[in-house]
Amino acid sequence: RVIGMGQGAGRPTFTWDTAGASVLLNVANVSLENLILNMGGDGTASTITDPVTISAAGCSLIDCDIQTEVDADSGSAVAITTTAAADNLTIERCHVHGDGDGTLVTTQVLFIGCDDLLVKDCTFIGLTSAASTGVVQFSTTASLRIRMENNVYINKKAASTAAVQSIGNGLANTG
Repeated sequence: RVIGMGQGAGRPTFTWDTAGASVLLNVANVSLENLILNMGGDGTASTITDPVTISAAGCSLIDCDIQTEVDADSGSAVAITTTAAADNLTIERCHVHGDGDGTLVTTQVLFIGCDDLLVKDCTFIGLTSAASTGVVQFSTTASLRIRMENNVYINKKAASTAAVQSIGNGLANTG
């Protein structure tokens, strides 16, 4: 477990500031807690491709502030991506937000085959690169036994038609 001490802006901050920067949660039962994760870069022009990839079972993100985009030219294409091995993932009490114009952000979180997923008491707010793209997406391999409880999903993209989106895995598209 990586647990940050402090409150608000006084918590430890991890900043991704180069295109290839990434953290791999590829060992089971790793937990990142009470951290500021600035996946939007440091304000200099950069697109962070895959800042966090979760590919092991039992991992969690708890009480984290996750910034996906700083401005029009500093952000992450997909801030958090899972693989089909990321079963029993918990994302709880996290605030995921982007402050740019959505130019760089395809989606904030991409779930691929993430079975027994719990997303609880989180806020996802930002702009995506297209009006039909959700800030949260389920794609490719179906995610089974999903629990999404007491969350807020806001896509600020003009004429947005999706906040949570499914692409080809049988979930209903909800906007």
